[in-house]
Amino acid sequence: MKAECMPGMVMPGCASSVPSSRAQIGPPVIELALILVIILSAYVLFIFTLRYIQRGHIASYHALPDLLGHTVHALGMIGMALLMIGTLTSIGPLVAYIIAFSLFAVIFLVRIIVRWSSCDRRSELWHLFINASMAYMFSATNVAAITISCLVLYLAFIAGTLRQSRRTSQNGVSSRDDRPSLRVLGTNGDLTIAFSMMLMLTLTQWPQLFG
Repeated sequence: MKAECMPGMVMPGCASSVPSSRAQIGPPVIELALILVIILSAYVLFIFTLRYIQRGHIASYHALPDLLGHTVHALGMIGMALLMIGTLTSIGPLVAYIIAFSLFAVIFLVRIIVRWSSCDRRSELWHLFINASMAYMFSATNVAAITISCLVLYLAFIAGTLRQSRRTSQNGVSSRDDRPSLRVLGTNGDLTIAFSMMLMLTLTQWPQLFG
């Protein structure tokens, strides 16, 4: 089995525990799910590229969280999905991605510790979590308890973000240097990341659900 193989997934040159689906019309469900992950990740790339271009209109904008917490994450998801589909035969040694995303998680942990009294801890913890869960996915060490915990945390984040977004829209607080549409885009990007991560975690842990 190649270094890029992930347990249970249908990938080029890899053993798979997914039962083959005969008499299917069109692409298998698992491939459609991976295509959806690519589309969602491309949407995330678009959102946070636009936010960077329009950063002068976002109050207290910082490029580092958008880069390491969103843009690089989306690129990693696209690469992983293309590898699983078979469009790419290799994306290099997976250990490099494990190290990179683990390092990004550590960077956000350090930011929380150093800026404890002044940082947006919820945002920093979110970026730490998505990078740590990406490192977990690339490790191909699928542990059901860890995966379920990640899924629960993503669901909790989605619920909390929707609740906070509703409160913010009701308050209607904005300034001349802060475009509400860009803040909404950022929220949509985070929700898209959460949904795509839940989908990918499910695909890598329980691919038979899509077989």
